[in-house]
Amino acid sequence: MKTETVLLVDGDLLVFRCAAACQLEVEWSPGVWSYALDHDAVLDRVASKVAFWEKELEADRSIFAFTDPEANFRRDVLPDYKASRVGVKKPLGYLQCVQRVMDQYPHRILPTLEADDCLGIMQTNVKEGRRSIIVTADKDMRGVPGLYCDMLAHPLHAEEISELEADRFWMEQALIGDQVDNYKGCPGIGKVKARRALADAESLKEMWDTVVEQYGNAGLTEEDALVQARVARILRTDDYQNGEVILWDPTTLTSTASS
Repeated sequence: MKTETVLLVDGDLLVFRCAAACQLEVEWSPGVWSYALDHDAVLDRVASKVAFWEKELEADRSIFAFTDPEANFRRDVLPDYKASRVGVKKPLGYLQCVQRVMDQYPHRILPTLEADDCLGIMQTNVKEGRRSIIVTADKDMRGVPGLYCDMLAHPLHAEEISELEADRFWMEQALIGDQVDNYKGCPGIGKVKARRALADAESLKEMWDTVVEQYGNAGLTEEDALVQARVARILRTDDYQNGEVILWDPTTLTSTASS
């Protein structure tokens, strides 16, 4: 049986970039300006990108992932999550562009989840005869095991991320935090220190013990670390069952487990 290759496309990012690229400034009369956006031009640009990626990565089809615009489960874990993004202006007609793309392409949007989580769930839902590649420019998707392609790379290539590598990236994020998404991580820990601290860990249990130790050194608790880890984790298929998010529980770890 031929293996089918499916691209799992970060729809949020692709539509945002295409809409921003197609947005025009129009001077209707001297000194009178407005923005304009041709949705058909956006859709053409999306189609061109997807066709190129499918050709370069030898894929059979693509599935888009989008964020639920109504709710986000991470705000139940950390109320200030992404608070710094409130009021950030999206390209003109962005939500209408998203809807038109969803009308034309297979897609996944799940209650309370971000596009990243939909991608992570699909990527880790392994199906016989299917090979999937996440296509995005979001570094956070390195926290999901499987094939990853940076949509901005030239030339395009699919990089294999092991489960241990994905867990290490996730635990690094739990230490570093993310200013854009407004979760703080561990005080005094940057990228270099986080990588150094986790470099020799050979299982997720060892990584988590290191994370808890670093938070303790900063005068914080394991519960503080857990909030950051839960916010930083991109969901995988076992984290979402029957329409409900199952928050990561470190008490299930064993010394030999990698996830």
